[in-house]
Amino acid sequence: MTDDWPTFSEELTRKGSEQLAKWVAAFDAGKITDRELFIVANAIWDTVSGLADKELLRNLEQVIEEIRQMRKAKSG
Repeated sequence: MTDDWPTFSEELTRKGSEQLAKWVAAFDAGKITDRELFIVANAIWDTVSGLADKELLRNLEQVIEEIRQMRKAKSG
């Protein structure tokens, strides 16, 4: 009998990726601000860091950095 259940890391990565995509789509649709997306992305990062796949962590880092750059461009 094989174990077809996803590992904890796989499941956490899937759920984290789904949530990131959901909130990025909300931002793109103008439903949330860049500040709100920044907070959400950081919360996801804090939750899954060290537990989820590195690709998700890189995606989170990219979103966070893009928001930082957007806010820097707005203020400068």
